[in-house]
Amino acid sequence: MAAPARQYCNVFPAAITCILVYVTILKHSFAVGLQCEELPVEECAFAVSSSGARCLLETNVAKDGSVELECQTSQVVTSDERWRGRKESAECVEWCGVDRRWVGLSSDFLSEREWHKRICEPSCYLNCPNIVDFFSSLADGEGVGLIALCEVDWKRLHRKMIETQEVQAALAMTPTTM
Repeated sequence: MAAPARQYCNVFPAAITCILVYVTILKHSFAVGLQCEELPVEECAFAVSSSGARCLLETNVAKDGSVELECQTSQVVTSDERWRGRKESAECVEWCGVDRRWVGLSSDFLSEREWHKRICEPSCYLNCPNIVDFFSSLADGEGVGLIALCEVDWKRLHRKMIETQEVQAALAMTPTTM
């Protein structure tokens, strides 16, 4: 009789471990995380909810007729799971020249001349993949390739750097008269 009791005691710790693992998994699967509707207006734009949906500012007309901004969950889902549950950094907002008070998801910016210049800047393009993906997705939806525009800018910049170096080299070789 002692043997079955001993077996029961050996199974009990394993059962407790399984229950704890199960409770932990359930806890994480129901975790809410970042919700757009809970974000303050100044942190909304360029944030991504825990579900992967992009947050956006929308205008809301109050009963008294005043217009308020509120953060809403969009139908646009990010392409990269790393951005889920994250707000864009202040550095990226500055480097990319974007505005946290940008309302809605619109491709109107495409009509602005050279809108892509700040996004293509190395500080933005290389360090702020969330913002780059956001603008790239909007541009792609309108048939404009952000990456192709950036490559043209980079080639143009490279050409200007080479020309500047050539001019500086030529000036350095020019004898000065006294």
